[in-house]
Amino acid sequence: MALMFNLKIHPAVYLLCFLSGLTGKFTPVLLSFCAVLLHEAAHLVTALGFGYHTLCIELFPFGGVARMEASLFNDPVAEAVTAFAGPLESLTVALLLWSFVPFLKLTVLEDFARINLGIGLFNLLPLFPLDGGRILRSLLIRKQGYKRATRLTLRWTRRVIFITGLPLTALVLKKVVPVHLPLLLFFLLLATGEQNH
Repeated sequence: MALMFNLKIHPAVYLLCFLSGLTGKFTPVLLSFCAVLLHEAAHLVTALGFGYHTLCIELFPFGGVARMEASLFNDPVAEAVTAFAGPLESLTVALLLWSFVPFLKLTVLEDFARINLGIGLFNLLPLFPLDGGRILRSLLIRKQGYKRATRLTLRWTRRVIFITGLPLTALVLKKVVPVHLPLLLFFLLLATGEQNH
C-alpha cells in the first residue's frame, strides 16, 4: 500500500522562511519544519496501522497538525497511541542524533537533535490540542465519554495557560525563557476555542 497524504503549508510559513533568510536564520527554521514534518508523519503512519487515514498534514509557523479521520477520536486506544507516536519519534531522533554527534562533530546534527528534543517534550505536555492533551482526553473518555472528556481537557488547558501566562511573560522579559514559549501557549488557548476537536 502506498503511503499518500496531502501537505498543506500555511502562507505565513513562506513569509517566515523569507524573513529567516534575510536574518541569516534560515537553517534553524528549515530544520524545525523538517522535525515537525517527521513528527506529524509518525502520527500518520501510526493511524494507518490502526486502519485510519490521515486527510492531510498542515504546517503552520508554530508547528503542524496531522488531520485524521474523525472516527479515530471515537477509538481512545488508537487516539492515545497515535498521539504518543509523534513525541516518541521526535525523542528517538534526538537520542539517535546525539549518539552520532561526538563522532561526526556536525553542528547541524546537534541543532536538529535539540529541536527534536524540544518538540518531543513540549508535545508531551497534557494540554489540548498537544499530543499529551490528546492522551489525557483518551484516558478520560472511558469514564467520562467523549464530549465530557473533551470539555474537561479543554477546561484544564485553559486554566493551566491562564495560571502560567503571567509568570512566563515575566520570565521572557528577564530573558530566562524564549519569547516563542508564551506565544505557543497563546496559540494553544486559541485552539481550545475551535469547535472541531
